[in-house]
Amino acid sequence: LAVAQRQEFHSLHQSVMSKIDSQDSRVVQFISSQFGEGVTTVALGYAAFLATVVGKNQVVVVEANFRQPSFREMFGLHLEYGLHSAIEERVELEEAVVCLDGPGFCILACDKVHDQTMLLPMDSGLYAVQRSIKDVLCKLRERFRFVLIDSAPAVPFMDGCVLAPAADGVVYVIESNRTRAEVVNRGLDKLKSCGGNVLGMVLNKRVFHIPQFLYRLL
Repeated sequence: LAVAQRQEFHSLHQSVMSKIDSQDSRVVQFISSQFGEGVTTVALGYAAFLATVVGKNQVVVVEANFRQPSFREMFGLHLEYGLHSAIEERVELEEAVVCLDGPGFCILACDKVHDQTMLLPMDSGLYAVQRSIKDVLCKLRERFRFVLIDSAPAVPFMDGCVLAPAADGVVYVIESNRTRAEVVNRGLDKLKSCGGNVLGMVLNKRVFHIPQFLYRLL
């Protein structure tokens, strides 16, 4: 991570730690209003930062974005199992988790796409899925210091509401100069109504029109 990125993630980390009750392991969900706002980038960047703080392989990122999974392609992985398999208990959880040597964190990716319907467990029996995902997250808590969840957008889907009650807190990612306030508020209201503990918001893809250090003086 570049120095500026480390500073940003350090600030995010301080905010997260100050708003979640102290415990051995923490689960943080990352979500946005709509696709393309950089949720995956922020979650993975925070994971890389955490790996330098809490140690190698003490952080896992769960790809719970069943709508547009990207981890396999992003990391060039050919995995037989993933999160969906773990939810349905078709595989032991440790068989589905992969630790990445370079970044220093682990991932639990979506299953390989054979049939799109296979990737959408959220659409059938939301409460049953909620219980199953909570069980998966509880097991991950026992193994990792931090569990980060990469979620599908809040406004068009119910996925985030299924996941939010199982997380200690939610970080809401907003793309600068793109996402309208009413859309953000709609997503936030949706998460809060289902029991999500919104920790704060990350303004992503900012453009600094004056030197960045001057913003700290304003």
